[in-house]
Amino acid sequence: MRLRAAVALVLVAVLAGCGARPFVDFEPEIIPGGARPDVRFTATLATQGGRLLITYKLVNAGSVAVVAYNGMQGAGLPPGSSRVGDVYVTARKDGTVEIGKRAYEVPAGVEPAGAEVLRGTVLPPGADLTEKVPVPLPLTGRRPYLADVKLPDPIGAVTFCLGVARIDALEAPVPQPSAGEADEKNQDTRPLFNHPSPQHLFCSDPRPL
Repeated sequence: MRLRAAVALVLVAVLAGCGARPFVDFEPEIIPGGARPDVRFTATLATQGGRLLITYKLVNAGSVAVVAYNGMQGAGLPPGSSRVGDVYVTARKDGTVEIGKRAYEVPAGVEPAGAEVLRGTVLPPGADLTEKVPVPLPLTGRRPYLADVKLPDPIGAVTFCLGVARIDALEAPVPQPSAGEADEKNQDTRPLFNHPSPQHLFCSDPRPL
């Protein structure tokens, strides 16, 4: 009886330990590309009517133009389309959920022709960009190249991040879209950039959800 009781206690401890394992389906940290852009970034996150409303502003305070990767493609969107509310939703190593408009690394095995693209807004010195981004609640994981994106349950905190790069950090000149590349519905003529692209992430403070 004592042996059985000891075995039962061990099993309970093992199962409890399994249930207490930390969340591990997280995004790897990015390696910043190029010189850090001289920008000012502010963002607020607020819950509002069943959604998370993100309001952010980016100001180019430097002497070099920058690009903000603020228009994603793919993830079920029609070819050529990009809407302000479309964002990627992933988890960081510490469990914080990151809502982002940014570039991602391309996994091994993805052919160059299969790499996704994203739209960017080019800001000359002194220019600014402001957007309001509504994100439905509860949050659903989304990222390029991965169909099943897990999030912590429950979600403790969220943050919003924007990928930004100096123009002189890009390996090629800023692409100029033709009329055929514009979204016919909303005439989105922002230039297209490839994954991955050099970037620095600018993020809001984590907010409890």
